[in-house]
Amino acid sequence: MKIINLSTPTRKLWNRNQFLDLEIERLQEEIGVKERIGIPLPVNLKAQFLTVLENFVNVHAELKNIQEKTQLQQSLQAREFTSFISLPAELRLKIWRLAFASHTQPRVHYVRVANSSGDRDVTFISNQPVSPILHTNHESRSHYFLKTQSTFAFETYIDFDTDVIYIPDLEDRRLSFREFLDFKDSQKIQKLALRKNFFCDIPLPGHFSSKHLEMADSLRNWNQMIVIFEDKRPAIEVWKDTSMVFREFSARQKRATAERSYVRQQCKVLNSMLEGIDEETMDFRFGQLESGLDDVGLLTASLAEGLEISSI
Repeated sequence: MKIINLSTPTRKLWNRNQFLDLEIERLQEEIGVKERIGIPLPVNLKAQFLTVLENFVNVHAELKNIQEKTQLQQSLQAREFTSFISLPAELRLKIWRLAFASHTQPRVHYVRVANSSGDRDVTFISNQPVSPILHTNHESRSHYFLKTQSTFAFETYIDFDTDVIYIPDLEDRRLSFREFLDFKDSQKIQKLALRKNFFCDIPLPGHFSSKHLEMADSLRNWNQMIVIFEDKRPAIEVWKDTSMVFREFSARQKRATAERSYVRQQCKVLNSMLEGIDEETMDFRFGQLESGLDDVGLLTASLAEGLEISSI
């Protein structure tokens, strides 16, 4: 048997020829070419033919991309409701109110330090986002303020008559406690919620009773203290929960555990201390936080209620 030892140039030509055949076959399969060239092509023509196939694939891909973008734009345009401004004013206002339904209910704002380093003053912010309705148009913005009675504070909009300011991690804020009391937005607080931990410690120097008197002296609009039980979540988890609502305990629930009874007695002592210095007593409430409905949930509930009423 005769062994043929291919030279290096011949081997390179053979490898290139094989590569071109494989690439041409792959692209013809991708394009869907049914009739193939029946005669062998020299290497230089194969290279040119491969270039033609590659250009075809690239152009086809670009055309397909343009077609998909056009279809997407047409789909989005088909979903747009361009006659909203032509609707009766009463219907438009009802739609706006449904869009910010959760903001017409009492909300719980977890307030925390935004920055406390450098030369800048300490800033406190709420976890509740600003409603996108405020950025829609003048009508939606005006209707929002009419129905919510909200003011800008803690980097969002708050109705201090109904909304609750919740500070679950006050024990970690010894360095910023004074700054919180002096913060301009804190002066508007009427309803403040703290965890029950602050009322269950043994009365020793530095006990919460002294903090309570200091807070009552600084927060002149503060009139309701809400004691939160059963909330041991870390701060980051509380921060993410923008749908939480306060549920007050019933009379039976308030007496359910010794801990709750102890806290109630502590609150009575705090009110006695306020009376002793001729200050207004505090309205204490006891309960827990629960997950409520966001705007989408309230909208769905409202629509379901409307459908139920219309079907009667």
